[in-house]
Amino acid sequence: MARFGFLVSLLYFCEMIRASYRFILITLMLIMPCVVMASSNDKKYLLVISRVYDYSMTVSDSIEGTTSLSYFKYLITTNQRNPLMFCIPRLYNIAKGDNRTFFGEQFDRQTFHEKREDESVNIAKVSTIRRRHSVLPNLQDYLTPQIYKPTIIHNDILSPFHRLNHRYYKYDVAYLSDSVARISFRPRMRNTQTLRGHAIVQTATGRIDSCHLEGEFDLIRFELKMTMGTDGVYSLLPKTSDMHARFSFMGNRIEADYSATYFLPDSTGYEVLDDADIERAFVESHRPDTLTDVESRILAAHDSVQEVRRNAPPRVRKKDFAKDVLWDIFGENLLHRIKGKFGTDDRGVYRISPLLNPLYFSYSGHRGLTYRLKMNGSYRLGTNNDISINAKLGYSFKLRQMFYELPIAYTFDKKHDGIIKLSYKDGNPMTNSTVIDILKEERGDSIDWDELNLQYFNHQQFHFLVHYDFCTLFSAEAGILRNRWTPWKNQGFVLTDKPQKYRSTSILTELTFRPLGMKGPIFTVDYERTLQGQSKDHMNYERWEFDGSYLKDLPGMRSISMRLGGGFYSTGTTGVYFLDYTNFRENNIPGGWNDEWSGEFELLHRNYYNASKYYVRMNATYESPMLLLSWVPVIGYAIEKERFYLSTLKANKINNYIELGYGFTNRLFSMGCFVSFKKGQYDSFGCKLGFELFDGW
Repeated sequence: MARFGFLVSLLYFCEMIRASYRFILITLMLIMPCVVMASSNDKKYLLVISRVYDYSMTVSDSIEGTTSLSYFKYLITTNQRNPLMFCIPRLYNIAKGDNRTFFGEQFDRQTFHEKREDESVNIAKVSTIRRRHSVLPNLQDYLTPQIYKPTIIHNDILSPFHRLNHRYYKYDVAYLSDSVARISFRPRMRNTQTLRGHAIVQTATGRIDSCHLEGEFDLIRFELKMTMGTDGVYSLLPKTSDMHARFSFMGNRIEADYSATYFLPDSTGYEVLDDADIERAFVESHRPDTLTDVESRILAAHDSVQEVRRNAPPRVRKKDFAKDVLWDIFGENLLHRIKGKFGTDDRGVYRISPLLNPLYFSYSGHRGLTYRLKMNGSYRLGTNNDISINAKLGYSFKLRQMFYELPIAYTFDKKHDGIIKLSYKDGNPMTNSTVIDILKEERGDSIDWDELNLQYFNHQQFHFLVHYDFCTLFSAEAGILRNRWTPWKNQGFVLTDKPQKYRSTSILTELTFRPLGMKGPIFTVDYERTLQGQSKDHMNYERWEFDGSYLKDLPGMRSISMRLGGGFYSTGTTGVYFLDYTNFRENNIPGGWNDEWSGEFELLHRNYYNASKYYVRMNATYESPMLLLSWVPVIGYAIEKERFYLSTLKANKINNYIELGYGFTNRLFSMGCFVSFKKGQYDSFGCKLGFELFDGW
């Protein structure tokens, strides 16, 4: 009975198929042309996108060295402001006064490059801002993006017009005619390193005629409209740019309108103008377009105020300490970068980081809160030589210790990096248990040695070095090193009749080998040998170190850095000597994300750096945008770059030490979390925090 029912059902199903075959056939005939058309559209879509990606390679001329006389103008309005605006770099001069709207114009001579940042020299400037200072100078970089490169602004925003970034964007193509198409693009995920907008494209070549970009980066929302050049290398660069930008931070809101015109006539070769009246005349006579009514009124009102001030009778004004000292000196020098030029023909330049800025604080559970300060200066003596100072200062609140490094370098051959360098370092704490070991052998356990803290020393160093690159493959360095160690607490050394100062004088050499040139892996060999009899408390030791490092830039703003090295003391006195390695030491003045956030041990206790007669270390870091946390909704919007860390160490005082870490950075701060293991067992966990706010402003 069941079989009979099954046969009936099967016959009924076949009859239904036979009866409806005509309907199925007609349906397939209607669908197939649509499928073919869709496939054809997909091919046309891919073809247009591919031509945009490849267009820059069809231009025979290189962008390298291309120059432009460029005109910029801006209108800045402060809609809301509060005292926090004084702390924002470059906004100090519009943070006070009754004026809320500012206008400016300038001519720059720009030089574009293929593989490094573009250069810009200001020729003439007109501005209603006090002292003609620059405000939001980073916005000018947004006006001149190189859209065919992987990143269009420095090394930050991913271009939708480069093949490597295809996975970050979705595209739609609409054909306006047989020869012109409109490409609309939007990010696959919402992130500050991506853009949305559209471009008008020549379908036959992939050349972009114009584009509209919208994005947010570095606390700035912007809309940018560009018209591109049409011929050769000029088609890779904008001809005109117009941008509306909005900056918002902690109740401070600013709106800015910028416009730029490039490749203006520059046959006369104008040099930099120094006189304000001459600059004004130059700008008015070379302005490529007339000003708007609003811009003209702002400029005229500013001129009127300046004229009244010039014609006013001189008066003796009592010095106002609050305004003249606290307001100007404190505000401009302590909260902002201090930079300038000096000497004949401005041969000297200096740059000092802000004395009070949260950007220069960092925190880790291991090192605590650390503050750092950098001071750079140089003076050009000739075309091939100069003198420079690159000082670093820092303070650890946890250790209550000041650190500083004061190097002075004389460059006698820039081509071969020929340098004579004098350097003095202080505040580098070290541990040395040798003193305690000797005392325990001499006097036994009659004294509680741990209470005396005899293992902690301050360390001062004086270097005299000469460096020279013989070619791109080989370089050498040689010099003299003078060390002095003094105990943190003298009482224990007085009690035990031990010296209160330990000194050494040594010669050191370093050989560097770069098998693939300056951008490939770097291998170094370091050797140090003490000079006996040079001081009362001389020591006798010999140190060898070998190190190899490689930073490989990968497509799509990714990179991988690797470091492998080791060192040992082949000779050491049976008495007191201090283990101090060149490539294996704690960095007491850590930098930002791009300075010292890779190639280091974050959780390793500082005692281990100076306690082992040998070490072997390996560090690896992988960096990429939008790697893991960036894909998390809401949170991932502001994540810019992420990293994975792996570090291992083997030494006679600590075996099989491993650190694993993950870190990310955004416009406000950088953060990393690390976990360590000893001999396969969990050891410790810690985090590191550094401020990135307004970095590069």
